[in-house]
Amino acid sequence: MRRRLLLAALLLLCICLQANAATSSTSVVQRMSLMSVSSTQNQGQWDEQVLANTVRPYDSSFASMPCADIDSARIVFTKGVQTLGNTRSFGVAIADIDLDGDNDIFMANYIGPSQLWLNDGDGAFSASPQNFNISEVHDVGIRDLNGDTYPDIFLISHASPSKVYFNNRNGTFTASGQNIGSGADSPPKIVLGDVDSDGDVDAVISYYMLPIRVWLNDGNGFFTVSSSQFGGANAPYMELADVNGDTYLDLFLAVWDRPDEVWINDGSGNFVNSGQELGSSTGYEHVSSGDVDGDGDIDFVVDNSVAGIKVWLNQNNTGSFVEAGPYFEVGGGKTTLFDADLDGDLDLITAHQINGNKLWINDGSASFTSLGQRFGSARMASVACGRLDQDADFDVVLGVIENSGGNPIYFNESDICADADGDGFGDPVHPGNDCIPDNCPTVANPSQLDSDSDGIGDACDYICGDASGDATVDISDAVSIIAYIFSGGPAPNPLAAGDANCDLTVDISDAVYLIAYIFSGGAAPCEGCD
Repeated sequence: MRRRLLLAALLLLCICLQANAATSSTSVVQRMSLMSVSSTQNQGQWDEQVLANTVRPYDSSFASMPCADIDSARIVFTKGVQTLGNTRSFGVAIADIDLDGDNDIFMANYIGPSQLWLNDGDGAFSASPQNFNISEVHDVGIRDLNGDTYPDIFLISHASPSKVYFNNRNGTFTASGQNIGSGADSPPKIVLGDVDSDGDVDAVISYYMLPIRVWLNDGNGFFTVSSSQFGGANAPYMELADVNGDTYLDLFLAVWDRPDEVWINDGSGNFVNSGQELGSSTGYEHVSSGDVDGDGDIDFVVDNSVAGIKVWLNQNNTGSFVEAGPYFEVGGGKTTLFDADLDGDLDLITAHQINGNKLWINDGSASFTSLGQRFGSARMASVACGRLDQDADFDVVLGVIENSGGNPIYFNESDICADADGDGFGDPVHPGNDCIPDNCPTVANPSQLDSDSDGIGDACDYICGDASGDATVDISDAVSIIAYIFSGGPAPNPLAAGDANCDLTVDISDAVYLIAYIFSGGAAPCEGCD
C-alpha cells in the first residue's frame, strides 16, 4: 500500500511539475538541453538500442560525422627522392596493377615510351620491363576491361590508333591487337565506365577538333564505336559521373571558348544535352568531379585559363548546377580533388604557371582556402592521388613537362589529429589520426578516466536512465532528475544518462518515463532510440 501511495504521490508531483515546466523560462529549458552543454551528444551518436541496466558503449557511427578543424600547419607533403622518368607525361594513373595489395603507378608519356612503375609496398618503385609499343600517348585509363578482375590498360595516342593491353594476371601485359580510332584525330582524354548498362566497362574518348565518341565494350575487352557523337568540337576534357541519381553515367563537358555543357545518359549510352550553359565563353578548361559540399551528389570543379577556377554545385542530385561562388586562382591550370587531410571532404590541387602547384583545403561546404605551394613549381601536365606507402593517407604523383626535374611523388606526412570533442585525444576510427585515440570521442574527457578498464571512458560508459550514477535504474533516478531540474541538484553524469526518452533534453518527461518503466511496465530507458 505504501508503495502505491508513493507512486501516486510521485505521479501527481510529476504532472504538476510538468505543467509548471511548460511555462518556465527559455533559459531554464536551454540549461537542461543536451544540445547546450559541453558534454553534448546528438541523436546520431546514440543510435544503439539498449535496455535498462545495459551499458551503452561508444557508437562507432560517429566516425562518419564531420571532424573538428584540423590545424593546417600539420598538413605536410614531402617530395620523395625518386622521380618517375623525366619526360612529358600527359597522363598518370594509380592502381594495384599486379594485385599484390599496394598501388602501382602508370606514367602515360607523350615523349618517349610510357612506363609502368611497380610498388614494393613501402612507396619505392621499380620500372617494369614491359614494353608498351605506342608513342605520343596523351592519356591512360585503367580498369578491368575483359571481366577477369585484373586491371587492364587503355592508351590513347596522337601518333597511332589507341591501344588496349590485357593484364596477364601477373602485372605483365599483352596487346589486344585492336586499333581504336586514328592518331590523326588527336584524342586528349579518355574516361571509362559502363555507359550502356550492360555490366562491362566502356570508353568515352574526346578529340580536339571532333565530337566525343563512345566506344562500347563487348564484354571481352573489344571495343566498337557507337553511332552517336556528342558535344561538337572543342570539348577535349570531360568527366563521367551520375549527376541525377538514376544510376546512369552522365557527361560534363569542359568546352573551350564556350560555356560548359551537361549531357544526360538515357541508360543505353545515348546522351542528351541538358541545355545548361555553365561558366565562361572564353579560355581553355579542364574539369574534376566529386562531392565537394558533402550533400551526397556529384559536383564539378572547372579550371579556366582566363577566368580561373569555378565550383559548380549539383542541386539535390537533379543534375542542375549552380555556381558556389566567384572564380578564384585566375590563370589556374589542371586541378584534381582528393581528401588531403582525411576529414571526410574533398580538397583541391591546382596547377599555375606562375603561382606553382597549390593545395586548397575544403571546409566541407565547397569553400576552399589555399595553403600555398605544396607541390613545387614545375609545370604540371597531369596529377593523380592515391595511397602509395604503408599509412592511410593519400599521396600525390605529378606528371610534368620534360626537363623539369622529373615526375615527382609527394608523400603525405601530415600530423593529423581529428578530435571532434576537443579534449586533445583523437577520434579512434579516423584513419589518418596520429594522436592518441580517445576512449570517449563524443564527450570531452581530457582525463580519459576509465574506472572499469574496459577501454570505454567513464564519460561514455553509462547506463541509460541511471541519473543518480549508482549503476541501477530505480526510483532514485527519477528523484535525481527532479532535483536537478527544479532544486539545483547535481546533473546526471554524463548528462545523456538522464535522457531516458532520447529526446536530447533532460527534463520532467524523463522522470515520468522512468516512473512508468519502474512501476507500470513502460518501455525501458532508451528502448527504441534511433
